[in-house]
Amino acid sequence: MGKLCQYISYLIFAYLLLYAWRPARGQTPAVIQGRVLSAENQQPLVGASVLLKGTTSGTTTDREGFFTIASSENTRSLIVSFIGYRSIDTLLALTSKEQLVISLQQDLTMLGEVKVSTGYWETSARLSTGNISKVTAETIEKQPVANVLGAISGRMPGVYIQQQSGVPGGGFDIQIRGINSVASGNQPLYLIDGVPFPSVSITSPAASGGILPNASPLSLINPLDIESVEILKDADATAIYGSRGANGVVLIKTKRGSQGSPKLVVNYQQGAGRITRKIQMLSTAEYVQMRSEAFANDKAQPGPRDYDVNGTWDKSRYTDWQKELIGGTAKTINGQLSLSGGSQNISYLVSGNFYRETTVFPGDLSYQRGTAYMNLNIGGPTQNFHGDFSLSYSREGNNLAKLDLTSLITIAPNAPALFDESGQLNWANGTFSNPLAYLRRKYNAQASNLIANGALRYRLAHGLEVKANLGYTTMSRGDVQTNPLSSYSPFSNTTPASISSYFANSQINTWMAEPQLSWETKTDLGQFSVLAGGTLQQTDSKNLAIQGTGFTSDDLTENIASANSLKISETGYGQYHYAAVYGRLNYNSGGKYLLNLTARRDGSSRFGPNRRLANFGAVGMAWIFSEEPFFKNNLAILSLGKIRASYGASGNDRIGDYGYLGLWQTTTNAYQGSLGLYPVRIPNPDFAWEKNKKLEFALETGFNGSRLNLSVAYYRNRSSSLLVGRPLPPSTGFNSVQDNLPAKVQNTGWEVQLQSVNLRNKNLKWQTFFNLTVPSNKLISFPGLESNFSFADRYEVGKALSVYKALPVTGVDPLTGQFAFEDTDGDGTAMEYPDDLKANKKIDRSYFGSLENTFRFGAWEAGVTVQFVKQTGTNYIKNSAPAGSFNANQPKSVLTRWQKEGDVTSVPRFMSDNYISLEYLYAMVYGDVTVSDASFIRLKNVYISFQTGIPSKSKTGKQLRIFLQGQNLATFSDFAGLDPESQSYLTLPPLAGLCAGVNVSF
Repeated sequence: MGKLCQYISYLIFAYLLLYAWRPARGQTPAVIQGRVLSAENQQPLVGASVLLKGTTSGTTTDREGFFTIASSENTRSLIVSFIGYRSIDTLLALTSKEQLVISLQQDLTMLGEVKVSTGYWETSARLSTGNISKVTAETIEKQPVANVLGAISGRMPGVYIQQQSGVPGGGFDIQIRGINSVASGNQPLYLIDGVPFPSVSITSPAASGGILPNASPLSLINPLDIESVEILKDADATAIYGSRGANGVVLIKTKRGSQGSPKLVVNYQQGAGRITRKIQMLSTAEYVQMRSEAFANDKAQPGPRDYDVNGTWDKSRYTDWQKELIGGTAKTINGQLSLSGGSQNISYLVSGNFYRETTVFPGDLSYQRGTAYMNLNIGGPTQNFHGDFSLSYSREGNNLAKLDLTSLITIAPNAPALFDESGQLNWANGTFSNPLAYLRRKYNAQASNLIANGALRYRLAHGLEVKANLGYTTMSRGDVQTNPLSSYSPFSNTTPASISSYFANSQINTWMAEPQLSWETKTDLGQFSVLAGGTLQQTDSKNLAIQGTGFTSDDLTENIASANSLKISETGYGQYHYAAVYGRLNYNSGGKYLLNLTARRDGSSRFGPNRRLANFGAVGMAWIFSEEPFFKNNLAILSLGKIRASYGASGNDRIGDYGYLGLWQTTTNAYQGSLGLYPVRIPNPDFAWEKNKKLEFALETGFNGSRLNLSVAYYRNRSSSLLVGRPLPPSTGFNSVQDNLPAKVQNTGWEVQLQSVNLRNKNLKWQTFFNLTVPSNKLISFPGLESNFSFADRYEVGKALSVYKALPVTGVDPLTGQFAFEDTDGDGTAMEYPDDLKANKKIDRSYFGSLENTFRFGAWEAGVTVQFVKQTGTNYIKNSAPAGSFNANQPKSVLTRWQKEGDVTSVPRFMSDNYISLEYLYAMVYGDVTVSDASFIRLKNVYISFQTGIPSKSKTGKQLRIFLQGQNLATFSDFAGLDPESQSYLTLPPLAGLCAGVNVSF
């Protein structure tokens, strides 16, 4: 790393000596100064291009729209352009000393100007042959989120992002066009400024204690440092990533410095978050009635441990445990300071951020993160050499309890008070497991992340460039989870010798290097672009978790050296080597006919020696028929008409390292004083990656100067060579061997995206953005599925992977009050596992999307985004004890239960703990009654802001923006749990957040 930094410093020094701009001798340059504004609202256009006509001399505007450029006496005009605006050719009056003020009109045909990137090349949305969705900083900054995945959730067709928990630093699940594999990972490839970033949590399950089992690695990335997030979906966009692109690619680009005088920006926001939904639970009277009815149904009496109804606990006492345990307010503070500026040939950006978020749980629990970011850009538009260097460091700390207290909200409503008369934890003479005891069982985590990237480019000749992208990232995490003696009831048998703590450390380091050579040329036949390059990457990962026991004092439970005994509970090490060569050929004929060819050959250490190399590639085509004379002359309302198609293959390497190797394990009993070894996994030298073939057709249209843009895409992805356990004969001594089976999974779907400018005049602008995805998933084939016991009970050919293969529950028997089951196999006996299993319900989404409206009125801006999802999910039956059990409150819906013979209802009779029926247990574990509707409509985001600017004579005006933002403010759903998105019944749902802030630039 030190040598890399040293080489970078040498390059910067050499550049400053050799390529810094100086006026040519013998010329007397004139200095032209001006400002570029939007004609709509007179706001400055940052980064607008200003070029001296007929020359290669140019510059860009700073954060206030100002520019300065030197001109010879012969230069008479400027060409000024900005993305989304109409370029103009301005005649200069060189004798005038006044500052120019140039106003640009917005171009409603801005679709052609929007830039999209695959990471290897950049093009306009108009000329793109692939499917790339993009969310920019303008959208991200309007949402009070700690993780960028929360900001892009619901805003891209074909991309579903699910927040798994409302605990700070919690995990996110992202699916790009469905589930492709039955056994391998379905996570996409993450790249931050071209550097691979971990896609899965490195949290230790042993140490997290259950409150944060899937911490998101992206929680270490500050959303305010992000310029854009682009998601690559089809073959044309992902095949260039070869074996890593089957599940899609997420490109995160951080911000860059801007030219102009130094600009200081201060951003501060403060907010609060709460749960928005509560489960309607039974009152104390209803709960006691439920328990008493359960004993009556069972013809039994409460026992000595039935404290809630045997007189030990007060039957008239009531506690709202949702209010006590998760009814608090999570407070957030987010502050950022950034400095940027530069000249025509060099620009910089330096920023620092601090973020802190508390929880809704009682106690002083919090998550905090600090980040530092730096970017340096050298080389102007006329320079042959260009360098882009960025460095980001972040550190986060989690101070949480061991357990998500949401899992305890079903405590009996008449349970004792949390504290006794002396203010100590109340154990009620050993009859009450006090939930606040878990606050003494700490979970502390410290994580850090460093990302360094250098992108170098040198122009060898006109149209010919050599590039190199170098990157390094390291992420480390330390977890400590304690179980002090004070967290146990004094009436228990817990002793100091038995208290324990878990200590875990994980680390993952990645370096990569990508040399590239690109060439562009124009001929009479059209424009050609050629790209060739290679990739070298190495990733080292290691983890270690140790359990320490026998601490002499609670004060020492966080010190591993104070444990009397240590035991390794988790350990692992892996090294991943990856190498590839790739190429791209793009052809553009008159802006009407487009052809894009990509190819990649990959080699990976994750696969067997016989099949470590594989080829991937794709072809993308597009026809912009609106450029044809017929449409131009006869259909003037059509500003864009485009048909595109793509087909190709990418791979899935989302598996662990060394899966092809055989494994051996030591015997548990010594023989003649020595331990032996025995095989536990058979090696497979033909172990290889899964392959995903992607097909897509799309129609993109724009009408009335692109005031209305509509795109419709159909995709079909087929995954094959699935990595699953192939069954083996019992004579081998093994049940299976990991192998590539000719099983196939298919994902199809429709994606619709609509953008419209509904109203546009001098004072008001109203825009609408709408997206809709209708996905479908199917297991096409799975040879030998019936004999593969690990999958036969889960999947069925012709059904979706998300289909819940379960025992069909026909309802509640009016005679017995117990669940009744369908005799699926027709043998005269129902409720047989696995013979009566049936794939009749699925846990998945039928469609999803969002609707966003934005409004601009002078200096005011506002927006509202509504997310909608049609889906099914698991309900409370799957996650709770049967109605009538001790210390297990229930939703009010159980009051419609069966009470007497002849009752017709969907809720079975109440049962006490010792008399829970086999029918209920089978329904809870295997029955389809645990699946129900989980559709919802959510007020995803609301914001309003006011911005004003005060120009000054020093040409560095001040800008002030005041804003109010809300996230997840309301959810409308019939789902019985706390949150239909994560289908959480006993886990903390995503919180509703509201924050106010101010942004000041100097």
